[in-house]
Amino acid sequence: MSQDADPIEEPRRLPRWADRPQVWASTALLLVLPLALALVGYQRPELCGDALFYGYQLERMGEVGGRWWQIADDPQLGQPYQTEMARNPSLFEGLDLLLIAALPSRFLDPRQTYYLAALAALAFNGWVAGGIVRRFSRSTFWAALTVVLVTWNHPTATRYLGHLHLLKTGWAVLAVWMFAEYLHDPTRRRGVLLGLAMAGVLQSSFYFGFLLGLAMGLWWMGCLVARRVERRHLLATGLAGLTFAVVGAALTFPVWTTAKSYYFADDYFHRPWSETWWFGAELWQYLVPPNSLAAAEFMSQVHARDANAYWEGWYFPGYTVLCAIALYVVARLRGWRLWPARAHVLDVFMGLITILVVLSLAGGPSYFLFQLVPSFRAYGRAGLIATALGYVAAPLVLQGMIAAVRSRLLRVAALAGVVALAAFDARRAVLVHGVELSSSLNDAREYIEGPTDPNPAWVDWLAQQPPDVRLVAFSPIPPDLPVTMNTWGIPNLRHRSRHRHATLNGCNLRLFEGDLKLLGASYKQMNPAGLRFLVALGYETLAFDRKYLRANSWIESQPGLDWIAQRGEWRIARANSYMNRFPTQSLERMLTEQPRDQAPVVVPRHVWITGRLEVDRETVVPENGQALMAWSNAKGELIDTPYNALFQHIFGPGIPAFTIQTPKMPGNYELVFLDRSRRRLASKPYLVVATPPRNEPLISGKVSALSVNAVVQEIDPASSKPLRLVLENTSSYYLPALVEWGPICRSVRAQPGLIEPGLGSVVFGVRVKGAGGRTLQELKLVLPNDVPPRGRLELELPTDHLVPTSERVQVTIAPMFLQCKPRKVAETLADVRLTVSTGPDAQPSSAAVSADRPLLR
Repeated sequence: MSQDADPIEEPRRLPRWADRPQVWASTALLLVLPLALALVGYQRPELCGDALFYGYQLERMGEVGGRWWQIADDPQLGQPYQTEMARNPSLFEGLDLLLIAALPSRFLDPRQTYYLAALAALAFNGWVAGGIVRRFSRSTFWAALTVVLVTWNHPTATRYLGHLHLLKTGWAVLAVWMFAEYLHDPTRRRGVLLGLAMAGVLQSSFYFGFLLGLAMGLWWMGCLVARRVERRHLLATGLAGLTFAVVGAALTFPVWTTAKSYYFADDYFHRPWSETWWFGAELWQYLVPPNSLAAAEFMSQVHARDANAYWEGWYFPGYTVLCAIALYVVARLRGWRLWPARAHVLDVFMGLITILVVLSLAGGPSYFLFQLVPSFRAYGRAGLIATALGYVAAPLVLQGMIAAVRSRLLRVAALAGVVALAAFDARRAVLVHGVELSSSLNDAREYIEGPTDPNPAWVDWLAQQPPDVRLVAFSPIPPDLPVTMNTWGIPNLRHRSRHRHATLNGCNLRLFEGDLKLLGASYKQMNPAGLRFLVALGYETLAFDRKYLRANSWIESQPGLDWIAQRGEWRIARANSYMNRFPTQSLERMLTEQPRDQAPVVVPRHVWITGRLEVDRETVVPENGQALMAWSNAKGELIDTPYNALFQHIFGPGIPAFTIQTPKMPGNYELVFLDRSRRRLASKPYLVVATPPRNEPLISGKVSALSVNAVVQEIDPASSKPLRLVLENTSSYYLPALVEWGPICRSVRAQPGLIEPGLGSVVFGVRVKGAGGRTLQELKLVLPNDVPPRGRLELELPTDHLVPTSERVQVTIAPMFLQCKPRKVAETLADVRLTVSTGPDAQPSSAAVSADRPLLR
């Protein structure tokens, strides 16, 4: 083949369809083939992990009648808390598949709906890729081979049971083709079509929209530098940008208007920097199949990353694509031009493949890009777009090279080799690896969801109950494992479609644990106050696994519970009239009843302070209450942007209600509480002074904590009198209840139960010991408010905040200074006194001045 030779003859324009019946047959084949390959190669899956999330997303689309911006507000999951899934912007991703599933999801279960959506995505990929190659090459055979490559490949097979939106590469391929045609001949029509195609990419996958847009932008800048962008490109470029902005915003508006309003959504809009490494690809992973011995040996010897992190960045495209890319490189180095009249399309495809591979590399451009766009971490996913483009470009390259061979025998041999290589890739990617994937579903479920029972017996029991029954299920959690989203939230997506009842399981776990923490409880270590709290929220039916009951043995002897059913390892109880229920009240009423004539509280400037609402007893807010909080000056003008506050569901005289940073400038201020329409509900006056906070010398981090003046009090199990605590601060130090420690989501920074106290915070350390000095319980109780110099804090610790026991217990309580300098704390010991009694008439216990190692670790 000479340097200037045309490898193949440009195809002639096809006659009208009515004159060519074979065109109809070819089109029918390309319409049926993608769906047939998807049905043969991919079976209906058992949903687990991420696939459960997307099955739930599709199910909710049917429940809300197509109003996808309401998907996150699930009345059956976690109320009055938001669901664990609501904070994830991906819940609003993929409008194309959501619309397809809107009607079928009303009649199909999530597993069937997920399978339907996956088939639709795979078929669309095949139609787009096959259609482009058919239009480009005028060959049904090469178009069919493209459909095989784009449907049966390793990146698709390994993500079939993961992120559903990562299956949809068809939009990206279509957008790249539009981009190539726009660069070649920038008409207004092509500019608009490019904008529409990119909007389709964005709505289908936020990652694909960002990464492909970035790659196209880099290619466009390269064309600008090379002076290939002319004045006539400007109008088409403007139309493309305007179309993309308008249509893309319309198709993704819940992300920008709704998703950010959910608590902990900050986690997804600002990822950890280190995850760009863990979710990146390595260059060798594009060249080596994942199930090869060489790959296993390399990973076992290097140990650079966890094995699952390697799988996240594996985008081996198959030997067919690698062979085609190698031939293309050789052809370009030799100066040969494949498809001269349409070489611009192939050049753009190959150029963007190169850029996307570079973007996907761990430790590559993502290191710098993250500082500009911290909401994206998995830059390795650029490799998915690169491989999809490779499945379209490879048949075109191979067709061009084979057609250039003069010997008919060699052409037939080369064609047979291509078919054999493609068949080998398909078999290895789907038929072999698919079997391995199916056989390892249980392992994958346990890795993602933890050691939880996929089919607990309480689910079938609940499915048979009246629709008004609301339940909380307590699953066993091994002591060495934390309670996470995967063990608490994800499995309940599988259960809800079976029982169809309201459950607290599936709520945002951190919000739930934050409220329990204010009552001295946790999911793993429940107390009577925690059970009373759940009942007050409206969950009067509780299911307990036997292992959970063994860890919390006092529950079975509670007189406020009737045990109504036994199902396998599960015991089910219902609250009775003996349950001492918390009173309930709406948040708006609680705020409007706050005292209006309060004396200003003196606080230092620019420090974190903690306060409580004026409530005479512990009260539960059962609905999804929420207020806004902000500082206002003496003129009544807000001086900062209001943010979420008071979204906890338990308030009381001994429970902190908010934490906030004081203004920088001294003066008279009010802390204003507003409703969602910015209507003023209540306020608390403060006098901000310029005196520097005297707790600064205590902060150093020299020791983790230091306990002072520990007080020991014995409690009779038959007594229900609360412990009365009095903390006197006659020192000149301002003792803060909470100081913000490290990064915390701005959306929840006002909730004291969600902040880990540190850096100078003062808390109550409580240790309960039984007979023989056996430790029964350890607590860190946040002070309900700060204690200023020469201030006094009085509060009552109800006994139901402690774990019940039949024996007389010894309770040790001590103020704990966190992250402090021992010498500086010792200087204030004589001025920080604690007394404890069991009632107003009881003799108080106090301690001599002393300092010791932390009461709690």
